[in-house]
Amino acid sequence: MKTFDYLKSISLVATAMTMTACGGGGGGGGTDTTDIPDPLPPASFSLAKIYSAKPSGLVYETQLKGSSTDGATYTGSLSRTNQPKEMLSGVLVTPSEVIVTLTTSGITQTFATTTFIDSDDIHISSRDSDGVTCTPASPEKPPILVNIGDTGVFPITTCSDGTSNESSWEVTDAGDGTIYHIVTGVQKGGGAIKTKSVQTVNVDAGGSIVSYKTVTESLSSGNILTIESL
Repeated sequence: MKTFDYLKSISLVATAMTMTACGGGGGGGGTDTTDIPDPLPPASFSLAKIYSAKPSGLVYETQLKGSSTDGATYTGSLSRTNQPKEMLSGVLVTPSEVIVTLTTSGITQTFATTTFIDSDDIHISSRDSDGVTCTPASPEKPPILVNIGDTGVFPITTCSDGTSNESSWEVTDAGDGTIYHIVTGVQKGGGAIKTKSVQTVNVDAGGSIVSYKTVTESLSSGNILTIESL
């Protein structure tokens, strides 16, 4: 898989940082609210910095390192920024932009995905830097307030390039008073699975992102890319 293809896959996965699906998480856990209590209820964790349109401005950034099973090594960066509000088809939305940059063998490439989020934190659609747009089958709020053991399934997302994305999420105990928010997904095209991915975000009790990791596998080449925060 080319570096650019990896970037696109990682950016789509990270769009559960707007993350993986533009839709939200239904299923067995998670409280759909943007008004996070302060302090949080006992044993609850906030995923607002992953999914919410609030606050405005830079939400998260990290330097990246990585390697792939074909022997390549990578450095780079990832950021999520909530841009100024704008109108989208008559709806006031916040464009939330995830930018992934990777460098390997002296070549640097950048890929961006923007998710459009309304005032209720419903993820309406996304658009990448290739102009490909993706829309969830049933726009919902993603999980904002969660507990260990919560799970859910994101709505299937259909894209203008003929691909689709399917993903699910879970929350596990990461120790030291933190959690892992794990999103497992596949990208399909032409009725076949193109890539598989697992994204793991470590979140502390205050809702801050401690670390980020994504593993993306190309089914055509069998190559596996692992990228994580420094």
